[in-house]
Amino acid sequence: MINFILACLAFPACTFSAANAIEAPSVKFATGYSNGKSEAHPHSGVELSNGGFFMTGDSLTSGESTAERSQFAVMTDSSGNEKWQVSLGDLG
Repeated sequence: MINFILACLAFPACTFSAANAIEAPSVKFATGYSNGKSEAHPHSGVELSNGGFFMTGDSLTSGESTAERSQFAVMTDSSGNEKWQVSLGDLG
């Protein structure tokens, strides 16, 4: 970016258009999910045709001497209310 700015200063015909910038999508909801034993958080997701969301992520449960990580999938309605969740096993 600095090289681009310096090039524009050297060549005034150079322009930067914000019209080509990609904007982040608006936040639909912000909530946390639990796999029943611990905090779980999505890493990726898609909006469904019905307005809900399907997300996948991982969770971490810490015991006295062990830690258990697992993968999960969750589906929500358009407001982020959980419809179902499933654990897909551990990370190994």
